[in-house]
Amino acid sequence: MMNAAMIRKPAGIIPYLYTAGGGSLLPKDGQVAPYPGPVELHKDWGTRQGYNGTGSLPSSQSELDEDEDMDLQSDSRGSTSPPLTPTDSFIHDELYVETQRLLHTLYRESAGDKKMDGSSNPKALATLRRIGGEINDKHRMAFQGMLQKLSIQNREDIQKISEVPSMVFSDGITNWGRIVTLISFGAFVAKYLKSVHMENYIGTLADSFTNYLMAHKRTWIEEHHGWDGCVEFFHVEDYESGLRTVLMAFAGVAGLGASLAYMIR
Repeated sequence: MMNAAMIRKPAGIIPYLYTAGGGSLLPKDGQVAPYPGPVELHKDWGTRQGYNGTGSLPSSQSELDEDEDMDLQSDSRGSTSPPLTPTDSFIHDELYVETQRLLHTLYRESAGDKKMDGSSNPKALATLRRIGGEINDKHRMAFQGMLQKLSIQNREDIQKISEVPSMVFSDGITNWGRIVTLISFGAFVAKYLKSVHMENYIGTLADSFTNYLMAHKRTWIEEHHGWDGCVEFFHVEDYESGLRTVLMAFAGVAGLGASLAYMIR
């Protein structure tokens, strides 16, 4: 386990990820305001939270301990990562609209709305419901720990959620398992936002994750047959292998330690 007191706290989300406790999950007030926009995530975040050089899980406690040294060395260099959302306009084509509808529908349902059939790809929506539900049930501890470290207490904290996508893909590896894990975490957050009367931000959350996927993963998604490819992929029975590394990172942020990491393996 990292010693939080030894780590210098760079700007952005990093103080919330490394400081002890994580704070209460109750909002300070019930007021909401327009989304202030994304902030930057340290480019080495994922590497320093459980990924090794090959993009796989650490095989020993010594590999986990090595990450502490990487933290101390890299904090002094600062962050040069780009913002999550590019300044140019998105192409609101069929894939963008389909992705946006899928996430909006799924997140509203997670927050308690009735199931809807308005998606342009009902098979993809059904797949995200099924796989997302399995991921949330099986890895609730890691998701809850991540949410607590994000410490969404009031309207100013909403921007911290927009840093999660960069963490999920920080080692450059993309697959359907990671994409659906990101979407599933968003559904988990949407349910939480509803519980603390911040449901006005659920649409903002869905748009933020949509924009990230279309800005950074569009080419990969297109090359893998779009959301129809997602449906085809999850016909495979064993999809857990594609989730382990990113769930390891979630566990690391949550401060759950090596024991949970080895359970995830």
